[in-house]
Formats: sequence, C-alpha cells, structure tokens
Amino acid sequence: MKVFAYACIFLLLLSLIFIVHADNALSQSIGDCSVCHKYLANKQYVHTIMQSGCTACHTEPHNKKAKFTKGLLASPTEVCYACHDRTKFEGTVVHGPIKSGMCTGCHDPHSSDAPNLLNKLQPDVCFDCHGKKIVSGNLIHAPVAAGQCSSCHVVHTSENKSLLPKPINNLCITCHKAQAKGTHVVALPGGKFHPLKGVKDPNFPGKTMKVPDPENPGKMKTVPDPNNPGKEMSCVSCHDPHSSNYTKLFTTQRVCQKCHKY
Repeated sequence: MKVFAYACIFLLLLSLIFIVHADNALSQSIGDCSVCHKYLANKQYVHTIMQSGCTACHTEPHNKKAKFTKGLLASPTEVCYACHDRTKFEGTVVHGPIKSGMCTGCHDPHSSDAPNLLNKLQPDVCFDCHGKKIVSGNLIHAPVAAGQCSSCHVVHTSENKSLLPKPINNLCITCHKAQAKGTHVVALPGGKFHPLKGVKDPNFPGKTMKVPDPENPGKMKTVPDPNNPGKEMSCVSCHDPHSSNYTKLFTTQRVCQKCHKY
C-alpha cells in the first residue's frame, strides 16, 4: 500500500515538473515579449491575465501559419471565455461585436487608459460603429451628453430590444419619475389620458400576411404577421432618446400630427 502511495506521489511530482518545464520552454522559445512590445502593458488599466505571461493567451505569435490569428491558443472569443463566464454573453439580444466574436472591437486585450479596458472612453467607443448622427440634434438627452451610453444600454446582452436593461417605458421613468403615472400627456375629454402603452403605435402598425381561411375553403384571409408585429406605443413614439431639434426631444415639430390628422 505504501509503495502504491509513493508511486502516486512520484508521478504527481513528475507531472508538475513536466508542466513547468514545458511552460518555460514555450516562454523561452517565444522570448521576452516586452523587449519589442513594451507598449502593451504601459497604460493605466492592465488586463489581469498579463500577470500570467503572454503564453496564457498566445502560443506562436510570430508563426504566420499558426491556426489562430496572433498565435492565440484558440479563436479570440474562446480565449476570452477561458476566463470570462460565457453565459454572461448569451441572451435574447446580443450586441453585434459579441455575436461576431469581436471582443477586441471594444476592448483592448492588454492595457488601456479607459476603464474596463475599452479602446476609447464612452461615447467615442460607441461612435466607432454607431456614428455621431444620433447626437446631431440641437438638444441632446442628458445621459448622451454626459457620454453615458451604458446608462440606458447594456453593452453585451439583454432580454430587451435595443439592448435596454428594462422595457422602454420602465427605463425612462427611472429618471423621469414624475411621468411614472402616464398622465403627463394632454388630458382628453371624460378625464382620460393619452395612452403610453398597451396600444399599437400608428406609425409602426406592423405587417399582415395571407393565410388559408379554415372557415372558407379555397379562400385566403388577412392576419397579422407574427414576424412583423409592429411597435407598441411608448415614450419613444413621441420623444427621441438621443437628440432632437425640437423641444422636449420631440421626434418632429408637430409631434401630435404624426398620428392625429387635423
């Protein structure tokens, strides 16, 4: 029994020596990367994995025939998922760069002067893809003006459209608490108020499709297209969430005439 235990301990120590030797051999074959790549870790925020050495992510950085770009151990996203929980990047709505496996579209994998290793500070990192047209109006929504895109948008995945952290109206009343009751729009006869949800937005009614009519064989009937349901009335039916040239961030000058013809 003792002989078996000693043998197990010997094999374990031998395995550890082999692993350390192999890692050192790989590091030596690559050489001291900082001799040439001094700039990779000289910024304010340094990726934690850098403390483990370049071989934590790279195996053959100078081999043009390496299987993966930059001599990575695996595809870029798989390298990231080795440390970062994959489930946090899965959801109903996935940000384009995540979906296409381009984490480095927004993040520097080595070091950065921007928090969260972003390539640039917000909103400039967002403008790289989304452009500045959305903030070209004379009036700019306060979070946008402050460069806080992530105040209203989740940057990786969400269960809501447009990567919002909550359904649109619930998100708006996080700041605009006075409008939470939905009574800020002009009152209607009979003590009613303009609906803010629960009805179709007339400007986005959705599409219809033809299907066989089960009650009239050989004939077709028109039904709503489930793939194009349109949009529900919400805060953004009247207000632009980014910028506008009109008071109260209205989407147009005579905003009521978008739906009401008079």
